[in-house]
Amino acid sequence: MENNGQNTGNAFWSNAARDGLMLSLITVVISTLNILLNISFLSTIFWLIKTVGSIWLLWFFMRRYMLEENSGNPFSYGVATCTFSSVVCAVWSFVLSRFLFPDKVTEALDQVASKFGELPSEYAGTYNQVMDVFSDIDTYARVGSLATLLWAFLIGVIASAIINASLNRNRDIFADCPEGDGNESNEDDDDII
Repeated sequence: MENNGQNTGNAFWSNAARDGLMLSLITVVISTLNILLNISFLSTIFWLIKTVGSIWLLWFFMRRYMLEENSGNPFSYGVATCTFSSVVCAVWSFVLSRFLFPDKVTEALDQVASKFGELPSEYAGTYNQVMDVFSDIDTYARVGSLATLLWAFLIGVIASAIINASLNRNRDIFADCPEGDGNESNEDDDDII
């Protein structure tokens, strides 16, 4: 019996990893298109598509898990899926900024620096120190991928909690009741109203 439980645990993580990879593909494809096209109007549309598509796909995976595993917790499955997805997105962020498009990253940092222009003297020193750190593409790639990992994970946990609450709202809480099927009526209910 211990082996059966181990196989169930392995299946949980294996399915979560597969679904996390599929979930991360939305971000990977749209982020790459966004960098290649570099059109600000499309950037906003791509961001909306990425956000809505990711949340819908996470809802689909969590709902499927809940229906397949009657006693399964969709929240834990959503968090596991988002963990794998955030790791893939962080690695892709590093690859994009360090190896594939370092010139685009440098160009974007130069644009940010030029937009700030002249800062008051009390902020200029700090701003220059921050820009000196991020002007090194290796440092930017590492910090950017770590930020992507944390950001994607936190958003995934929040989305999983909201989706879990939505899915469990429609769930029959008496379905697992051992004394009956949960459909018995109580004659005293008429007295309450």
